[in-house]
Amino acid sequence: MIRREAGGLTLYRDNAAVTSLTLSPRPAWYDAKTRSGKPMTRVGTLQGTYLGVYPAKVCDYWVAEPTKTNCHFCSVGLNLGVDDASEKSVDEVLEVVRAAREESGITYVDFNTGHYKGDTYLDILEPYLRRIKKETGLLVGVQTPPHHDLSRHDRLRAMGVNRVSFCFEIFDHALFRKICPGKDAQYGLDRYFDAIRYCARLGAQGPASKPWVTNGEIIVGLEPSESSIAAIN
Repeated sequence: MIRREAGGLTLYRDNAAVTSLTLSPRPAWYDAKTRSGKPMTRVGTLQGTYLGVYPAKVCDYWVAEPTKTNCHFCSVGLNLGVDDASEKSVDEVLEVVRAAREESGITYVDFNTGHYKGDTYLDILEPYLRRIKKETGLLVGVQTPPHHDLSRHDRLRAMGVNRVSFCFEIFDHALFRKICPGKDAQYGLDRYFDAIRYCARLGAQGPASKPWVTNGEIIVGLEPSESSIAAIN
């Protein structure tokens, strides 16, 4: 538990103080705007030493008819267009990346998308990835569904992308179907595992100076701990 006290924030465990906590200071660029007039906080979010960007429209699962099929824990459909701009140009993103690198010292930019009809998420991301790699040299990564043409990930490796992450969220097949109905219907849990295995092999391609990391992501607490541990193993 975290408590706000006279001296600041303190982390407690079993009612015993463990350590004091300090929040990261708000960066000045959080109060700046892009040349197009958009608040920079609506383009990218500082997450420690990296910048997180959701560059395109809301995931199709949030607007599915007659019934939404979004993951039950997801908040993208609540934030996008409110706190986060629903559309961000390549120039806007690049401007925020430069500001975050100059002031906050970011070393990595992470792009996240939802599912779009026709598997267009990689098509959407490629212009951003190419410009950032070419003009800044920063590490970049993507979090997308597993493309039905797995060879599309070869192109990411070739253009210098450094990380691909597949957010399957839940290792238990039954809970995956219940909590992630859109992902289950469109891809299925095993497709995520296939994509992780495929992309892991791409690490052997290219020089060591262009690192490549593949991983899956889970949300601890959505399933029994034994299942999460099995996923990690």
